[in-house]
Amino acid sequence: MGKKNKKKNSGSQQKPMSDKEFIKQKLRSLPIGRCMCSPNIEQTGMGYVMVTRLHQSGKVSLAMFLIDSYCLGVKDTYYRLRLDEYEYDDFLADMTGSMELCSYDVAHNWVYSALAWAEEAGISPHADFRITQYFLEEDTDDIPLLDMPMGRNGKHFLVAHSKLEASKYLPALKKNLGDDFDYVVTEYDKFDDDYDDYEEDYDEEDDDDFGYSASDIFGKMLGDLSSNKMLRYYGPEMQYTYKHPQYPDSYELHSAPWLMDSLKFDPQENKSHHQWLDRILALPHDVLRQDLENIIWYVIGRDCDKKPEDFDDYDDGECWILINAIVLLAEVGNGDSSLDVILEVMRQTFDFSDFYFGDISTDITWFAIFKLGSDKLDKLMSFMKEEGLYRYNKIDVMSAVKFFAIYDESRRGEIIEWYRALLDFAIVALPHTQAVDSTLAGFIVCDVLDLNASELTDEVKRLFDTNLVDEGVCDDYGYFLDNINYTTREDMLEKIHIDINDMYDFLGK
Repeated sequence: MGKKNKKKNSGSQQKPMSDKEFIKQKLRSLPIGRCMCSPNIEQTGMGYVMVTRLHQSGKVSLAMFLIDSYCLGVKDTYYRLRLDEYEYDDFLADMTGSMELCSYDVAHNWVYSALAWAEEAGISPHADFRITQYFLEEDTDDIPLLDMPMGRNGKHFLVAHSKLEASKYLPALKKNLGDDFDYVVTEYDKFDDDYDDYEEDYDEEDDDDFGYSASDIFGKMLGDLSSNKMLRYYGPEMQYTYKHPQYPDSYELHSAPWLMDSLKFDPQENKSHHQWLDRILALPHDVLRQDLENIIWYVIGRDCDKKPEDFDDYDDGECWILINAIVLLAEVGNGDSSLDVILEVMRQTFDFSDFYFGDISTDITWFAIFKLGSDKLDKLMSFMKEEGLYRYNKIDVMSAVKFFAIYDESRRGEIIEWYRALLDFAIVALPHTQAVDSTLAGFIVCDVLDLNASELTDEVKRLFDTNLVDEGVCDDYGYFLDNINYTTREDMLEKIHIDINDMYDFLGK
């Protein structure tokens, strides 16, 4: 969750080489150690490759690569530096049974063959490959070229875990390959008995730590290709087409000259945020609001068109500037200029959002919309109707609106009417615009269920009648009818942070 700052040196001493600088400049000078790979990459289309480098001190550095040889290339990757012997032994013990020893040449060819195969389809490797590539030798003629099997039946073959994931890659596949590829979307949640079996086997922490589960589950899914558990999907997909305006290229501070530097505060490194927060919130709120808005506009303008590699030289604390500015603005801002700048953040590219928020984007933007947009339902509806934005950000807006009614039950009527208007719009817009797609429609149905909004049953039925609702998100209309009064308010309230101190406790985890 989120990114972590590295502590800065003070005084006149020369700044030591950072881990990333060491990897880029020195790692390839270390001898290659043990290499391992999953034994079933060819059969399942997915597996792990490990390459280690040996330090003179006896420590070991390693990189792991999750290889999708069917389509996506290097789907995930990470590294660990300077492991002690016992740490390395523990790591290898976790790999027992799921990986086997291989030569460096085999490891190298699995990674670079998968990269080249994905590149044909217009798919880039995981962003962290910009660093972990230095655990590998350069891809030159000095490395023997091995014939590693790529694709399935001679074609690129995308296996997506959801239609949401499929929509991320299908535009590139269609652009670069035309119709010369295959894909499937898994929908186990429609088959409860088998899905429960998969859920018991699958553990997200194992996946994050490159345990066995992701590859095994992938293989099980491929075993069901001929069954009705794997559904091929065609339907309208929202594509990002937003053309941003000219943003400010500078900012001025009127509340305190130290504000910008203070926004690099990392709650993951500094577990007690209270003193830092009290200092900032002691500033005059109206002036602080203007400064925070100006900083956010400046950051958007500076970075809105950047690619992932453009962020490599940024200080590791840079991402916290925007996170802290948004959370603080949610506390001192208003529903006019402050909400406008938050919505502009939510119009930015995936690369921008990925650098600044990582996997906590939903928590940050939801918090701001909930705090600032309570009496701006018309403005939020206008955002929902905009074309060419990422559906994920629209889902966050919907979630905030839903909690207006859950948190304050007196507002239920007006929120129900807001969703009624959204449903009416979606029913008409689904086949014809880039403002709503089948996945977003599925999340609208989920929100209606969370609200126990039986008043909207007719509209939901009309939405399902378009045959364009992603039932992998919300299940079918029968499920909707069976569960419309199932959710409790208490269960929903447990999911939210509406106090700024609670938010920083959450960010510090």
